Amino acid sequence: MDEEEDFYSPVVKMPTLKTFLSIACCNRWYIEQLDVQTAFLNGPIKSEVYVKQPDGYSNDQRKVYRLQKALYGLRESPLCWFQCLDQYLKVLGFTNFKIDSCLYSLKYNGHSIYLLVYVDDLLICGSDIDLINTIKSKLSLKFCMKLLGPVSNYLGIQIEYDRESGVMKLNQRRYIESLAKKYGVVESKSFRTPMEMGLQIEKPDTVAEHLPYRNLVGALLYVAAGTRPDISFSTNYLSRFQNGYNETLFNYAKSVLKYLSCTCNMSLSFGINNGNLLDCC
Repeated sequence: MDEEEDFYSPVVKMPTLKTFLSIACCNRWYIEQLDVQTAFLNGPIKSEVYVKQPDGYSNDQRKVYRLQKALYGLRESPLCWFQCLDQYLKVLGFTNFKIDSCLYSLKYNGHSIYLLVYVDDLLICGSDIDLINTIKSKLSLKFCMKLLGPVSNYLGIQIEYDRESGVMKLNQRRYIESLAKKYGVVESKSFRTPMEMGLQIEKPDTVAEHLPYRNLVGALLYVAAGTRPDISFSTNYLSRFQNGYNETLFNYAKSVLKYLSCTCNMSLSFGINNGNLLDCC
């Protein structure tokens, strides 16, 4: 096996997901969610990988097995699965976008179907529910699929979608609540802003390794990229100190989390002619 071989498997970008949902909402399209069961077991493996015989298998020849398909735990398994799914989607007539290889489109009888891939979690949307159901059936014949119905939760984002009125609200309340509990800020004093105005911090010369600063900042960046653009400046500012941080910086990061905790019901709102980016629901 080539040590320099790249086993990177693409996943959908967050801006692509939000654009996908926004366009679907504005057009009042149906959005259905699917989950592939044991996805990694479907991808043929190209490299030579051998495994021992399973426990309980009696054979005095002491043979090993060469894998024909991927297993969970192999570093190339995600890529093998993506290539397997990509090949089948193209057989069905889908083409993926150059700007994001995890977004696919299909044109059929004047209708457009779009499909989004994040490892084994799929979203499919379009104006023709019968065509969507046909695609779902074809995918189910090829792979073991769990049909989850209209989208309600994707990548930790709660999605409230009223197709008739063309209104969609996204929030990460559950994720924020789990972070607040993890970092012990549930009962803390509430903050009305994520960061004080004009804050200037000097980078420490040392790193307080015992503090989970990087983990917290990474989690905040995920929330900012997902549904809370109001903390984007604060989290990006704090991310400058990944190579030098102390207790003071960690407390500033917790202050951002405290702000999120007391405003966790705020949602990113999409809709036709909607002038409000963030709504409190």
